[in-house]
Amino acid sequence: MFYALAFEFYLMKALSIVAAVIAIMALVDAVRRPAANFVREGKRTKPFWMAMTGGAVLVCGLTALSATGGGGVFQLIGA
Repeated sequence: MFYALAFEFYLMKALSIVAAVIAIMALVDAVRRPAANFVREGKRTKPFWMAMTGGAVLVCGLTALSATGGGGVFQLIGA
């Protein structure tokens, strides 16, 4: 039983780190794009997407750094 719990812990830890890296990449991508591109595509504004991806980075980063191995549902909401 110990090995199953250890496997689950490390799997969740790895997945939370991957989600945090993807969230950081999305934030960097949103920062680099001009604000006119967001409006031209008929989507929401750049500050909206910056706030959305910033929140995802915050949630994913905190759960990746947590001692329990992952955030569970909070990780899904953040991603």
